[in-house]
Amino acid sequence: MTKTVKIQVELDKEKYQCELRRPSVETLSIVNKVQKNDEVKAAQILVAQCWVSGNEEIKQDGLLLLAVATEFGKSNQPKTSIIKN
Repeated sequence: MTKTVKIQVELDKEKYQCELRRPSVETLSIVNKVQKNDEVKAAQILVAQCWVSGNEEIKQDGLLLLAVATEFGKSNQPKTSIIKN
């Protein structure tokens, strides 16, 4: 079962929601390469590749897109990591 994340963004008193699935290794690789030159394009790729459902405006509005991509990135960070020898 693929894990998903639900994200809600409020802009101009309107609420927008989407659900994104966890990115694959391939998607992360592409996003990391593109992000070095074009952060917005990287956000578009990330959201498009992981999209499950939601308000389509998120994909078209730059502010919504970047807000979703930022929150999604935070949610995909490991909560704890430990190095053991």
